[in-house]
Amino acid sequence: MAAAVRDFAPERAIALWKGLAAEQIALVKPKIYVESAVFLRKMGGLMREYGMSTQWGAYIQHLRHDHRRMPRLLEVLGGLC
Repeated sequence: MAAAVRDFAPERAIALWKGLAAEQIALVKPKIYVESAVFLRKMGGLMREYGMSTQWGAYIQHLRHDHRRMPRLLEVLGGLC
């Protein structure tokens, strides 16, 4: 659904991808972190496309801080930047 609205409602697509990634991360299963990266990559690409690179960086930093005790997630997040 997020891909369908990305061109005419980028804020909505970003919110949808953010929610999907958060759901995956909340499962606290290292194998699923890779799946959450798919949503985060799409979100980051769209945010950079719309000049929101600063917000994207801040969001990744926020995730790193909140989940600092999850080394596998931190690895996945490191691959996004």
